[in-house]
Amino acid sequence: MTETFLVCNTGSHAAILGLKWLDAHNPEIDWNTRTLTFPHSPPEHVAIAEEEEADKDPLKGVPPEYHQYAKVFGEEEFNKLPPHRHYDIAIELTEEGP
Repeated sequence: MTETFLVCNTGSHAAILGLKWLDAHNPEIDWNTRTLTFPHSPPEHVAIAEEEEADKDPLKGVPPEYHQYAKVFGEEEFNKLPPHRHYDIAIELTEEGP
C-alpha cells in the first residue's frame, strides 16, 4: 500500500485523514486511546517520513525579478486569512443537503 500525503501546517494536529481515506482503508479505530490499527499490513509496509530542515536559501533558483514577492509566500502570510470584504458570501446549509 502506497499513499501520497500533502505536507502542510495542520496546527496542533499531527495529521488529518479524510472520510474517503478512512473508508478506503478501513482501519480499526480505538477512540479511547486515539489510535488507528491496520491489521492487514505487515510492519515492513509502513514507513514514516522524516522531517526536513527548512531550505537555507529559499530564493535559490527563483529569478531575481520575483524576489520582491517572497513575503507573499512566506509563513507569516500563509497563516493569515484574507480580510473581510463587502462581497463576502455565505453558504446556507440545510438539513436536506445541497
